[in-house]
Amino acid sequence: MLVNKTVQEGINSKKPYTIKYRIINSSGAGRYVYEVGQGIFKGDTLLYLDGVIFDHTEAKAMEEKLLQSEKLAVLGKMSAFLSHDIRNPLSVIKNTVYCLLSKDIRKDENTQTEYLNIIKKQVDAAANIVTTVLGYTKSRELSLAEANIEDVLNSVIEEIKIPKRISIEKDYKSGNKVMFDFFQIKQAMINVIKNAVESIENEGWISLKTYKKGDSIRIDIADSGCGIKEEDREKIFEPLFSKKDMGTGLGLCIVKDIIERHKGNIIVESQEGIGTKVIITIPIAG
Repeated sequence: MLVNKTVQEGINSKKPYTIKYRIINSSGAGRYVYEVGQGIFKGDTLLYLDGVIFDHTEAKAMEEKLLQSEKLAVLGKMSAFLSHDIRNPLSVIKNTVYCLLSKDIRKDENTQTEYLNIIKKQVDAAANIVTTVLGYTKSRELSLAEANIEDVLNSVIEEIKIPKRISIEKDYKSGNKVMFDFFQIKQAMINVIKNAVESIENEGWISLKTYKKGDSIRIDIADSGCGIKEEDREKIFEPLFSKKDMGTGLGLCIVKDIIERHKGNIIVESQEGIGTKVIITIPIAG
């Protein structure tokens, strides 16, 4: 049993132990308890266990109720988001198909091609929303392997369509391979770099910098974009928060989840009208 194992570990280490578990009382009702204890020794001989047990059944019920209300709140926001953002491309597709079926359009191949491209674009937009939502609601297990973070960044730069008006500045100095899930870290970098690209309206730059810091690799992704308003900075990791017309509000949530599951950290520094810097650290050992 977990209780016996935890108590035994406390005895073996001669350190206090804490454990939460469920008991059944004499009336058959279940109660949740919180135990804090330690072994009392004389030399290496265990004399007895000393401790206290708290009944936290009501507290646990309140925690579960709060968690459930938070889940319902997120579900409500998610439903409103999906009903709005999925309906938009579907409405465009419906209207475009209606136009394609008209007699005049069926005779004009160029116009048909134009309308089909509109449909394709809207299907891609809807698919992207679904993919992003699934990425947020279903976290995959990490598949760790030794790799170079610079390879991830280079792969992302090749994959994303970056306008010629935006220059990419690289300063790679990490010099270490890191244990991480290549696919998931790549997805995180795609989200961050896409945000940087979308924040730059005219000519500008994106800087990619890596270096070793202690037992971690630090990745700085900076841009000369529009920056983030002061009142929005505390909300950027909140689910469904977005200032973009076609934004899902889940991109940075997914990034934060991926980095934290790698035991890393992410910080965003930004000034409106100047630009943004995303600072990511990942332990070298994984």
